[in-house]
Parts: sequence; C-alpha cells; structure tokens
Amino acid sequence: TNENNFFYDDISNEEMGLLGVAKVDSYDAVQAMQCSGSHVSIDLNTGLIYAENYLIARQDPNQLDDTYGARNKLSRTSSLQEERQFALGSLMNLCPIQAERTVVEILFSKFEREMYKKEDFIWKQGTQSTSIKIVVRGMLISILENEAGTFETISVGNTIGELGVIEGVPRISTVKCMSEEAVVYSLTLEKYKELAESCPKAVRLLDLICISYLSARVQHVSNRVFETRCLPI
Repeated sequence: TNENNFFYDDISNEEMGLLGVAKVDSYDAVQAMQCSGSHVSIDLNTGLIYAENYLIARQDPNQLDDTYGARNKLSRTSSLQEERQFALGSLMNLCPIQAERTVVEILFSKFEREMYKKEDFIWKQGTQSTSIKIVVRGMLISILENEAGTFETISVGNTIGELGVIEGVPRISTVKCMSEEAVVYSLTLEKYKELAESCPKAVRLLDLICISYLSARVQHVSNRVFETRCLPI
C-alpha cells in the first residue's frame, strides 16, 4: 500500500464520489493546488477543504497528510496488539495534554473491539444511546434523517456517541459503515457507569472530549446548527 494513502483506502472512487469527496494522496493534493483559475466544489464543506488545502500547500505541502484527519496506519493484517495500541494512541490524542496516561489507560481498558461490514448500522437516529466508540479502521458516515442529504464522514481516530451517553439522550443521527469493513472500540453505558463510580477522572476525560468537539463545531464556519439543530454525532 502506498504510504501516502489515507484512511479511506478501501473505499472505491465511486463510493467516495457519492459523498462528494475525492480520493487523493498528498502528492495529488499538492498537484491540485498548483492549478490556476476557478474551482467549483460540490458543497460548502468540500469547498472549505479545498481552500484550506490550497493555503496549507503554499506554506508546507507535507502537512496535507493531516488535513483529512488521522491517517490509518493499520491494515487488515495488523495484529490485535497493534490495533489496540493505535486505538489507545487515538484516545490519548483526543484527551487534554495534561491528562495522566495511567487514567487514559484505565479508561481505554473498558473499551471492547467491534467489527462492522459495509452497510451495517452502528446505530439509528432516535435509538437509545448505549455506547461510545473510537473509530480505528475503515470509514463511517453520520446521516441526519429527514434532512436533504445532510451527512458527515467520520474519520479514523475520532470518538462518536459521547454526548448521547453523557447527557442520556437518544441518538441524534444514524451512523453506518461505508467501507468494506470497519473496526471500532466501544465503551458500553454499563462500563461508563462503573467508571463513574470507580474512576471519576476517567469519565471526566470523556466530558472534556465532548466539550472539545462541541467547541470546534460551534466555531466552525460551515456548521449548520440553526438549520439542523444538531451539533455532535
């Protein structure tokens, strides 16, 4: 596999086209930024990505590898140990810098591995919030029901479902698997409640991750909170 490929390597160009996202590697992205004239994007989000990439490429093209989120350093042949180390590292990256590693490890020890196939539903909008998940491999998509094509891709290295569990509210979007397979690590509601009793510091980390996501969404110029009344996944 080309080391410049991103986490959606196992998704076809046709599938990515349906999402309005182009499959690119860092070299292709840099070449695209060297073109002149006008550029038309399918929607505001992809237009903003293109503009951001252009500005980044002018300063340091090597940084484009991080533009699309965490890169998938795992493959289908990766060992379970490598997979768990990657998942733990992803959780560490989401936690505040001052977070104690031992507390993060206690938190991660309660997560269990799950695998999904293409078109599998992780959950449906309106159902009970029963878990928080870390995306380790593959690609998921969050879809707002009863909306005109409103969706968001979920990249490797991110958590999903934290607000529903923390606030005790139903799922506010439908999440399904878009790649041939996806691997997530999941913290159940029961384990979350156990941690709240045994290690409040670990649960507090999830609170801070949720706050961080909310802050980023509220401040992002492309958020549609007034149209969708929806911020997190």
